Amino acid sequence: MSRQAPTLEDVAREAGVSRATVSRVINGVRNVDPGIQEVVREAIERTGYAPNRAARSLVTRRSQTVALIVSGAGDTPGEEQNAFAARVFADPFFGRVVSGVVGYLRPR
Repeated sequence: MSRQAPTLEDVAREAGVSRATVSRVINGVRNVDPGIQEVVREAIERTGYAPNRAARSLVTRRSQTVALIVSGAGDTPGEEQNAFAARVFADPFFGRVVSGVVGYLRPR
């Protein structure tokens, strides 16, 4: 059995602060004492906490996701669809497009 991912409550307990304080530190709210911020960051590192991106996207209503749509992807049935996908992903042009998109978006 795998252990559940650490929660904000786990980090708060480890740091000896409230869940709200942990949330403020993670979200970069400025009215948290720098010493407390450091304690919380250390607790985050010790517990291995990582924000749940799916949960965060529900709250912020932003998924931080980009979709690339490939025209013609649904035009062929069954095995032909697999051949289409293989051709698209093997095409050097597609790789350059994806690389360009990722290179542009990553710093943002």
